Amino acid sequence: MKTIQWSIFIIYAVVSCCMIASQQALSDELNSTRKTVYQKRLNEQGHPNSFVRKPFDPRKLPRVELPDIPQTNSNGKKYLSPSNSGVSETWSSRYDTKVTSTYAWAYRNGLDSTGNVYVIGSVEQNLLIVKYNTDGTKLWEALYRPENISSPFNFDINDAVVDRGGNIYVTFFLSYDDIESYDVLTTKFNSNGTKIWEQRYQHIGELNQSFVAYDRGGNCYITFSYYLQYAQSGVSNIFTIKYDVSGFQKWMREFNGPANTEDEPGGISTDDSGNVFIAGYSGDYGMILKYDSLGNQQWVKYNNSGDGRIVLDNAGNMYVGGRFVSKYNSAGIRLWKSSYSSWAIALDNGGNLILYQDSLVKLNGATGNVLWTRPYGTPYSNRVTIDAFNNIYLCENIYTDTTRADMQIRKISSGGTLNWTNTYRSPNDDYFADITLDTNGDVYVTGTTYQSNYSMLTIKYSSDGDSLWGDRYSSTNNYSLTDRPSYLAVDSSGNVYVAGTYGGQWSSRQGMTTIKYNSAGDSLWRRNYEFEYYPGNARTSATSLAVDGNGNVYVTGYSYRGWNSEYYDYLTIKYNSNGDTLWTRTYNGTSNYYDYPVAIALDNLGNAYVTGYSYQQNSYSNDVVTIKYNPAGDTLWVRAFNGGDYYADYPTALTLDHSGNICITGYSRSNINDDASSNFITVKYSPTG
Repeated sequence: MKTIQWSIFIIYAVVSCCMIASQQALSDELNSTRKTVYQKRLNEQGHPNSFVRKPFDPRKLPRVELPDIPQTNSNGKKYLSPSNSGVSETWSSRYDTKVTSTYAWAYRNGLDSTGNVYVIGSVEQNLLIVKYNTDGTKLWEALYRPENISSPFNFDINDAVVDRGGNIYVTFFLSYDDIESYDVLTTKFNSNGTKIWEQRYQHIGELNQSFVAYDRGGNCYITFSYYLQYAQSGVSNIFTIKYDVSGFQKWMREFNGPANTEDEPGGISTDDSGNVFIAGYSGDYGMILKYDSLGNQQWVKYNNSGDGRIVLDNAGNMYVGGRFVSKYNSAGIRLWKSSYSSWAIALDNGGNLILYQDSLVKLNGATGNVLWTRPYGTPYSNRVTIDAFNNIYLCENIYTDTTRADMQIRKISSGGTLNWTNTYRSPNDDYFADITLDTNGDVYVTGTTYQSNYSMLTIKYSSDGDSLWGDRYSSTNNYSLTDRPSYLAVDSSGNVYVAGTYGGQWSSRQGMTTIKYNSAGDSLWRRNYEFEYYPGNARTSATSLAVDGNGNVYVTGYSYRGWNSEYYDYLTIKYNSNGDTLWTRTYNGTSNYYDYPVAIALDNLGNAYVTGYSYQQNSYSNDVVTIKYNPAGDTLWVRAFNGGDYYADYPTALTLDHSGNICITGYSRSNINDDASSNFITVKYSPTG
């Protein structure tokens, strides 16, 4: 077997103007030993959904890539090396495992609503997830392998999808070395790579394939087939399971076709009402199966065409790939059938259908007529995305001369013209902390870069990817070993605010720093804060920041008060627009132990809400503690959420709705150990608590 070394390349490009990231998920492909089958989640274009980014804990910043400030030419523009005339590279990023493996591959990738890119693959029998921001900067990587399994096992990734909030759903199947059994494992990760829940379905028999989808309510659906006893029996049924947002099973359904032979899924999708559509085949016929949100079978349709991927348009029509490509309405009535064969299909913003397997074909979505065909694609053409102008970006896994698995990108216009083909490499290695956008589409990133010491780096890019300005900040004290930002914000005037921490992580002095820049990148003011728990010693760190409509800046973090290594309190500071301190508040929980804030948000009246977690001595657990301050800094209320005795509850994000209600999301573990199982939690408070 050929030994390969695995690299992943993700590319954004612009032609004349800037490429607009597609609102559709990147397409999916999976090559099975029996046939090639595909799954695609429901197109969500036109259905905006709020997305709350969790600030990174500065104590646990991941190792990521952050490009240096780009060089500029004599015209002041960023210098890039275009691969073709009129084409410039917006960003490229490469992930290299730096290990050899007999089994390493990128399986899926997807976009969230803010344009972050998620790549899902495997290496050395581990699931690998890598997240990049819109500039191509790697935010984090996560390795995962199933735990608490007593028998020796192997696992294979079957399918994965990414929702608009950046949650990742992955389905695997497990095979065991010592027993003839296969399990279906489904795992949900949040946008920071933390496992939210995991469910395993066990059955006696041989698993053939599994697929995953989600609905707008955050429910997860998997479908798969089991051969009853063994594959040679030729008898398999389709199983479909619905999990809620916390991973609890809501229902399971088994489908056995009238021929009582092979029933196998080829894809799954959902609509806005929570109906579930499964495409596959039953015996010698293509099949489409519909369940409602409660798991009741609505109808099943048979034909001799489609057993591949399924996509839905906004009107509820279904497009099914397979031996023939067909379109059905929401009642399951076939509207047209094409003579083209393709298991890989995608829908553009004009309702036209893209077929991408071995060659590229565009069909009129209303009639099924061929608009054009192009000789682009390979058997490994397994990812496609479509931008707002209906340009097609086709991704292919290719082998280079060095036997690396590289990712090749082709851009094809809506008329079928090949604009460019490229394979990119750009390894960089720095610490990334946060990213935000302004109303003009300009991009701001902040992170940590190393010179003689680690310093805070903030860069502003235009919407075309040009570097407008960059600033490195290093504190001037003689005990600063590491300056690291944790949060970034931009106000309506284009002023930029960065909160972070200066001083070595284990040094005797560590403080909170806040910087304000104007829209041109000039530093308007910097403010440092240290809480000395005894003379000459301070340990204070920032975790989040918010700015109100008057330019007041609220920074939250934690401060050490001595005596015990775990004695930390919430710390919240309010500055006015000139950087003058208006008030400082701390919170020490009921157990007088550790209290860590995670996020801060403001309402329209200038009230501040801080949420974090606090240790509870009596139950040996953590509670989610949320505090409301009025504009003068008075504490209006404190609320604690307890997921149960001996449970450790952690918030990850905080936001306010239009009515001023406070919505907090996070997770709850069965104990405070990192290896404990966890559940998804969401808490909502009214403005009065």
